[in-house]
Amino acid sequence: MREFTKSLLSYSLAMSLFGLKQAENLLTRTDPDEPRGPAAKAFDEISHATQDQFGETLRSFFRMMDNVQRGAVSLAFSFLTPTVGKVEWTSEPPQHEVVIVGLGDAGRREHYGR
Repeated sequence: MREFTKSLLSYSLAMSLFGLKQAENLLTRTDPDEPRGPAAKAFDEISHATQDQFGETLRSFFRMMDNVQRGAVSLAFSFLTPTVGKVEWTSEPPQHEVVIVGLGDAGRREHYGR
């Protein structure tokens, strides 16, 4: 029990310091051509290290829930991100926009005419 307590306290300290480091990473300027900054990469590495501790059942459940969660975040950000484009006035019938959301496919937009 003593070793378990030591390990648990070490983990707690490491996670606190990890949080501080990621706050610093969020404030650090990154390469604009890089889609994922150092904070996102670090969180992915921690996530992968944790998944390595799972059995096959928990790993499958994690992947399923992670896909749902990532799809929900993509959908939420698609509503918050302004659409860039120009408005054109035409005599054509209006276009209908359908947003198709599925696992790994969040936010894909298809345009259909009447």
